Amino acid sequence: MRKRILRKIEKKKITAKEGFDLLYKEKRKPVRFADLRLRIKDQPGLSCLLKVLFFFPIPVRLVIKIAMRYVKEEDIPQEIIDAFLQNGGGTTLFIDTDEVKIDLELL
Repeated sequence: MRKRILRKIEKKKITAKEGFDLLYKEKRKPVRFADLRLRIKDQPGLSCLLKVLFFFPIPVRLVIKIAMRYVKEEDIPQEIIDAFLQNGGGTTLFIDTDEVKIDLELL
């Protein structure tokens, strides 16, 4: 694949910038699972319960069915959700406040 792209650049079929983008462009993966870690700072018992509940990654397709009820109420376009599911893999969110620490990794 790399040699083909380099030959296209050599023969001036594509520009060097386009070749660079083809060779080194970050490839996004679809979202299949969500790994959720919650820690409530003032309540260690509740934090332990949440760790047990979310020990395994959650299948995103199951969560989407439940979340679609709320999305319809908030008028979020279906195209945005589909783009997120197709290109959101590998995304990590860290939220750290005075009360709660949340780590969400989309696999």
